[in-house]
Amino acid sequence: MHCTPWKQAVCILSLLAAVASAQTTQPDPPQTPYQDDPAVVKQLADLKDNTVLRLGPSKIAGDGIDQDEFFAKRGPGGRDYCNKMCYAPSRKTALYAGANHGAPSRLNDAWEYHLGSNTWIRLCAGDGGDHGHVLRVRQAIKEGKEVEKNKAWLKQWYEQNVEVADGYVRTKRNHGPVEPWHTWDGLSWDPSTGRLLWAVLDTDGHLSGKAKGYADATGRDYEKLKAQLKPGTGLYMLDPTTGLWQRQLGDGPRPYLHGMGGSLTWIPEWKKTIWYCAAQNVSPNDFAMWAYNGVANKWEDLKPNGGKPIRDLWLQKAAPSSDSQLAYSPRSRKLVAVGGKDTWVYDLAKNEWSHLSTVDDQYAHDATTTFVYDSAADLFLLLNAPKGRWEYKRDLRALDLLTGKWRMIATASESLDARPYHTSVGYYDTDRNLLVLYDGGIRVVRVAGTGAGK
Repeated sequence: MHCTPWKQAVCILSLLAAVASAQTTQPDPPQTPYQDDPAVVKQLADLKDNTVLRLGPSKIAGDGIDQDEFFAKRGPGGRDYCNKMCYAPSRKTALYAGANHGAPSRLNDAWEYHLGSNTWIRLCAGDGGDHGHVLRVRQAIKEGKEVEKNKAWLKQWYEQNVEVADGYVRTKRNHGPVEPWHTWDGLSWDPSTGRLLWAVLDTDGHLSGKAKGYADATGRDYEKLKAQLKPGTGLYMLDPTTGLWQRQLGDGPRPYLHGMGGSLTWIPEWKKTIWYCAAQNVSPNDFAMWAYNGVANKWEDLKPNGGKPIRDLWLQKAAPSSDSQLAYSPRSRKLVAVGGKDTWVYDLAKNEWSHLSTVDDQYAHDATTTFVYDSAADLFLLLNAPKGRWEYKRDLRALDLLTGKWRMIATASESLDARPYHTSVGYYDTDRNLLVLYDGGIRVVRVAGTGAGK
């Protein structure tokens, strides 16, 4: 097996796992890049219904990880700009990206997690390191603090890490966004293109501003840089086989894609990804619902509820608010959104949102809770924060669309409560029928009646 240098750790891991499992398990399909660890697989298979299992420390591998002590010890860590992982059945992994309020704050790296071997793999390292430091240096210059020293640092950072190429401002090695912004539920896997979609939210105007920052720091001609920019949206797409990002570019109608608290959700019947946003937290406000076809690279304005403005639907509580989380059921062809105490349902056939329920002790928030669709049980699962986003208490509850009612799921063994100073992210593994949660370590839950998976 030939491995490029940054993939050596992954290759070694795969080889060892393959030898160990040869007598006991069948290999994964050829398209999956990682092999299961029999000991981990047995733990998952033996898991009783409604019981929480915390796995041992994850293995860490991938791009440059042997030279990165910080991430080699901890994996990606939960990023409070994004608590959503996206399961890719063809790879049997969940992909993850996003920035953070803490330190390091703003990274454009990408990871995937392989449950069968309890391994985090970094697909591409954060290019340019912590972009949050760039913002802090720029602010220090505005405040007159060590101006010449900070200007020299800023010039060097831009020269080493940033370029304008292929129509957008990007970092040089992984072609990712510069100074990535709030993502939250704006992450999705597109199986039609084999790419991770990331709503970075840098619109054309913000991209011009990033070109201006690049020009000011390095002495380049801003107008010449600006002329190289092509129209598009702040949607970035990662090819996990190369570890390279690409910004979505193209003419034609497209969303503003700048509002914080929006959501990306793959719709298999349409082979499109829905972008829903009801954001009054940016200026101008961003209220929109569009569908993106990755193969055709085209956007479609869905105009639900007879074309009534999303802002009006939001004001009337007929459609989701900002900071909501969305999940989709192919069985019912319904998209469900949760936000705070409220639940909404979007009917694909009718192209219509409606308010379903308000539950007093329910608190859903895209920077706090985890919301998924359990395809085995045909239930929507919410890792709920009953006491609000700043408290550690968590419970698990399920929504059955046949009844329209939420119910509690009593779980045994490990607690589901949040760990202090750890952001929790998660996804649903459709191959093993498990809710998977990451808070610095991995916890898994199988809801009663769903079976042990494939």
